[in-house]
Amino acid sequence: MKHNIIWKGIEYHSLEDCIVDIKGGTLNVVSTITGNYNGIAYLVRYNLQTNASGETMALSVHSALNDKVHKVEVNKLPDGIWETNNDIVDDFTGCIDVDIAITPFTNTLPIRRLKLQPGEEQEIRVIYFDVLEGTIKPLSQKYKCLTTTTYHYENVPNDFEANITIDEDGLVVHYPTLFTREL
Repeated sequence: MKHNIIWKGIEYHSLEDCIVDIKGGTLNVVSTITGNYNGIAYLVRYNLQTNASGETMALSVHSALNDKVHKVEVNKLPDGIWETNNDIVDDFTGCIDVDIAITPFTNTLPIRRLKLQPGEEQEIRVIYFDVLEGTIKPLSQKYKCLTTTTYHYENVPNDFEANITIDEDGLVVHYPTLFTREL
């Protein structure tokens, strides 16, 4: 099943055109984000693949921020070790999902993978990409299923939280103050 989604970034003054192809539990995603944040014009393209268990296996992020171009590729090796641009990164051990700050799509990854029931919550570790700042780091997050279409998300330690509305495929419909789905 293919989804073509347009998200409007409220805080990041962006538009994202995202194609999500769901086959047998795997996700293949191709997306382009354009925007202007704090005087920085940006264009970001990312490709992401998961396995049938919903674990992120590969992510490629190409970004152009004003006149600077960056490319980052992360791949999960068979032993669970992550490499970034062909270098092993021990700090990412234990991370299963990725989170790209300027897209709501990456919230779909743990929501689909964890399959939490209402009232259940789980803390996870992710590889966090702040494309606009040019940083990549491991980060702890917590997801709590409130209803079949609403999840409570928070950073750990808690410096940000929000209730995210999703559709039947776990794709974000509304992320207060940050993103809204246009299509």
